[in-house]
Amino acid sequence: MEGSNAWQSPSIGERVRSAVWLVPLLFAVAELLGHGVMRSRVATDDDWRRAGDYVRPRIGPRTQVLAAPDWVEPQVRRELGAALGLDRVGSLDLAPFDRVYLISIRGHLPPSLERRAPAGVRRFGEVTVARYELGPSPMLYDFVAHLDGARVERLVDGVPTRCPAVRVPGRGGGLGFGPYWPEERFVCDPVRPWLFVAKTVNEDRDLRLRTCVWQHPQGEEPIRVTFPDVPLGTQMIFDADIYYEHERNEVHGPVPFELRVAIDGRNVATMHHLDGQGRKRMIVRPPAGVARGAVSIETTTANPHLRTICWSGRTERAASEARR
Repeated sequence: MEGSNAWQSPSIGERVRSAVWLVPLLFAVAELLGHGVMRSRVATDDDWRRAGDYVRPRIGPRTQVLAAPDWVEPQVRRELGAALGLDRVGSLDLAPFDRVYLISIRGHLPPSLERRAPAGVRRFGEVTVARYELGPSPMLYDFVAHLDGARVERLVDGVPTRCPAVRVPGRGGGLGFGPYWPEERFVCDPVRPWLFVAKTVNEDRDLRLRTCVWQHPQGEEPIRVTFPDVPLGTQMIFDADIYYEHERNEVHGPVPFELRVAIDGRNVATMHHLDGQGRKRMIVRPPAGVARGAVSIETTTANPHLRTICWSGRTERAASEARR
């Protein structure tokens, strides 16, 4: 009816305009809810402490401790500290270990455990501790662990000269200070303080810590380390690279270093490494019928400048089915 005061429903456009003020409110509510969910999933210091207290007394000589994701490693190291040791922190893989404790959050798994089922799981708030039984380790001999008993020498005009074991002040390590030079080392030339052999921890191209033997070459004549009586097993595995800054900066580009392996004086394998390649692996099969022998590792290069070689190695027997 014309002139009527009857109510008319608002148009869609009018309703949308009148509801615009609700949008900021909805965003604020969503943010508060999301913040609450995230806070509920954050592991507390008490969660990490209880997980560490559980794992610490269970760490045996063949037990490894892993963290997942990678960025929680500082929390795990904070809780376990010296109980981990450099050999665990700087281990390349699981071959030396019979058992693994994985300390993780949010269901993360490292690639090395993705195909394995845990033997036991414990929860400490938002932190999970899973135990994995790997079976007997195939490792027979760890070259890095036996460095103290090795003979270290450098060759000058083909004549070997012993590098004595000495204790000197350590240096380096830490951000911006280069690779760590340990206090206990075999010094091959006091005039060139970098020319030594020692067990240390090196940062590889991907900034992962690796426990290894520093064996800086002097040039085309080798620095040689000989381990006198090694059980050879079915294979020897060697990994080698250089300090991450020198690796990434490709200081020498196409000029490689060489790492040679000899058994009882006979060369059996050679690794060629170019800057930028990162850590390389070499698998060596001992001669048939040879169960034990003297194993020598030699490093050489055409240009020794910043050839901060660090290598690790072990011998293995055939792995059991449980390890495969």
